Amino acid sequence: MGSEATISKQRILDAAFALAMSKGLASLSIRAVAGACSVAVGTIYNYYPAKGDLIADVVERFWKQAVTDELMRPFPGEGFVEFCERLSHELHGIFGGFRDTWLVQMAMMDRPSLEESRRKEAAYFEHVRAGLEAVLASDARVDPGVFDAQFTRSGLCAFVWESIVASLRHEEDQQSALFALLRHTLYRA
Repeated sequence: MGSEATISKQRILDAAFALAMSKGLASLSIRAVAGACSVAVGTIYNYYPAKGDLIADVVERFWKQAVTDELMRPFPGEGFVEFCERLSHELHGIFGGFRDTWLVQMAMMDRPSLEESRRKEAAYFEHVRAGLEAVLASDARVDPGVFDAQFTRSGLCAFVWESIVASLRHEEDQQSALFALLRHTLYRA
């Protein structure tokens, strides 16, 4: 086996992510990751005390690679609704492989691993919701009078993102009603 001095948490995560992408989350045993890194099993535990911590980092990496800063930037002249439509469509393409293997396997994870994965996923989703708010704020066509104390920009962006994620999880790319409603509500002037 290799020397512990040549291993890093990043290298372990890279190997684990590659295993998960090629063989699914179920392939992520500490032994398999150690083998991929050419280190002893105990070395992996030095960086990841529990398998769930490693899985959570792999899930977070997936989202960071799927929802890139570039994807979260609107095209010139692209309004909020058009941006959300494009984001949803792009994510359906990216998410296909994740849904087909990882979602089923995530449902079978032990409770602590699943909870940690969901916690990291939620933290990343908060980042995405903030990005949606920035796109909404930059859309000059949005009627500012539509927002009030109960219908806030933040609440709308959270709802839109949750709707996109729900459609991804349920293999539906049918959000035309949502986007029509957004157009009717936001651009009523």
